[in-house]
Amino acid sequence: MIFKTQQPIKGYKNEDLTYNKGTKENPDIQPLTLEVVINLGLNSEVDNEVISPVDKMKIYGISVALYKSDTIDLTVDDMSFIKERVGKVLPSVVYGRITELFNTIPQN
Repeated sequence: MIFKTQQPIKGYKNEDLTYNKGTKENPDIQPLTLEVVINLGLNSEVDNEVISPVDKMKIYGISVALYKSDTIDLTVDDMSFIKERVGKVLPSVVYGRITELFNTIPQN
């Protein structure tokens, strides 16, 4: 399934979510996009987590594809893996929106 990586992630009130890419002293507020969520979900680790070499290569492959263009073609397995990773490291609203997005059936 093909997704636009720059699409914004919405909050509970359907507002575009943002994140601070800078510091507290020098904020750099950016839109939270699908690209950012996939990157953070895949490349963040929780305490004491051991990621297998197979999963590290899966993370690497998806991450490389993520930055090749403004779209990414994800398999069902990729989407499941991303949802699992996002669920571990990002807030519930982001996990919920990613789950909704990945469960959407395209209308032709």
